[in-house]
Amino acid sequence: MRRGAGLAVTPWMSHALRLLMPPGPMSSLVSMDTRPNLAVLGFTAGLCVAAALIAGLVPALQVGRMNLSARLNAGGRSGTAGRTRNRLRSTLVASEVALALVALVGAGLFARGFQQTLRIDPGFDPDHVLLNQFYLSTNGYNLAQRKEFCRRLEERMLAAPGVTDVAYSDGVRWDSSRVGGRS
Repeated sequence: MRRGAGLAVTPWMSHALRLLMPPGPMSSLVSMDTRPNLAVLGFTAGLCVAAALIAGLVPALQVGRMNLSARLNAGGRSGTAGRTRNRLRSTLVASEVALALVALVGAGLFARGFQQTLRIDPGFDPDHVLLNQFYLSTNGYNLAQRKEFCRRLEERMLAAPGVTDVAYSDGVRWDSSRVGGRS
């Protein structure tokens, strides 16, 4: 039920994330694919089923081993559960509170980091700049083939109408002293 609701809300939430971006040329760099990925959905569903089975297996085995009517009668007379039982419950509740606190702190740090990321000055005017990444070495290109690919790509891009300059690099640094050069 919740997963279905999450899938239904995904397109609207991704649109809301775009609205968080400051207006300007950098906002066009945010691109999100909100189509459902069946492999991820299948893995998530399997993980949820496994977690539910594991979480329900321990209590089911404990209940299966005890004499239920004798336990109910004994608990009804004394009105209290054993110390071990209370200690286990207290430990579980404390663990849940600690994990919730860790999740809240992590979410707060994520939000703060996202706000700081929006204020980063890239060191150049990002208007009409296209940045792309190619993983040539992992796709079987040797050094000579990579150099030839970059040379041909530069020629083709410079021949395209409206292109004034082309630069390529093995790594992108957001440093104004390196903008426009080749490395």
